[in-house]
Amino acid sequence: MQDRQERDSWKNGVTLHIALDPALGVKSNSLRAIFDRKHAPDAAEMDRATQDVLAGLRKDVDKAQAELDSSGVPAELKQKYLQALKDNFDASSVIESADPSAQAALKGADQALTQSFSNRLSALDHAGLKRLSVEPVKIQNSMIELQSDGIALHYLVLDR
Repeated sequence: MQDRQERDSWKNGVTLHIALDPALGVKSNSLRAIFDRKHAPDAAEMDRATQDVLAGLRKDVDKAQAELDSSGVPAELKQKYLQALKDNFDASSVIESADPSAQAALKGADQALTQSFSNRLSALDHAGLKRLSVEPVKIQNSMIELQSDGIALHYLVLDR
């Protein structure tokens, strides 16, 4: 019961006090970006965007696979490249280790795979960031006081 009361009090918002070391010399032209219920993207919009990104990625994978298949890159190297992508979405070390002709083919496939995906994610990121609230940080006597509306992320950029 006590945990629920504590949780519910946070849902209604809190005031955070952050004490700074005066020796830091933090200036009042610092900024805060807030990401909370009011500034988060609409859930339905995010679902549509996710489906859009996944559809684009599937198309790009098919395009990259077709490019690799027609390139004459040895099957073992293709497998190594695809495994590197699967493991950490970065096949740059495999590409760099290939001979020049295979390297060109792998770079083409890599670009086909990652370029439109990266561009789409970037566009979504910018669309979401438009909803962020960015405002100056109020600093008095080396103390920052933040009002937080329930669950929120606060990004502080402190200028010295």
